[in-house]
Amino acid sequence: MSLIRSAGILMYRFQEGVLQVLLGHPGGPYFQYSTFLTIPKGQRNVDEDLLDTALRETAEESGIVVPPGLCKHALAHQVNAHKVVTVWYANFFAEPVSPSPSTFKMEWPKDSGTIVEFPELDTVGWYNMPDAKQLIFPGQRAFLLNLERLLEAENGKEA
Repeated sequence: MSLIRSAGILMYRFQEGVLQVLLGHPGGPYFQYSTFLTIPKGQRNVDEDLLDTALRETAEESGIVVPPGLCKHALAHQVNAHKVVTVWYANFFAEPVSPSPSTFKMEWPKDSGTIVEFPELDTVGWYNMPDAKQLIFPGQRAFLLNLERLLEAENGKEA
């Protein structure tokens, strides 16, 4: 079985000197009671460039169009046994659309024959880094830690 390839953009900003990142809560019934958050991202189309995937999926899930020139420092990380996610970082501020403008359809309740449409992300917002580290899916926490290391290196501090 080959690994699923996904890509996204972790947007960050400094609000009154405090580092914040943009995360969303997955939509749909399976995450209804989950408190975990995710980076706006999604699966690559066949033969699609991963940065193109990241730009497309971020726009679909957050409603924010990130200029490609702001995307830097890609990190690929295997988030679970079946998926590798590549994330770019962008110091970019915009207000997200919540819920996500992008939706998916699934049969719900299961085996009911009823097809229901759900937002890909039911909320999207800016989170301070300590909160983000606690709320993000554990497999994605490496992206937050890497962002901190990159920002420390840019500021001339040792990681």
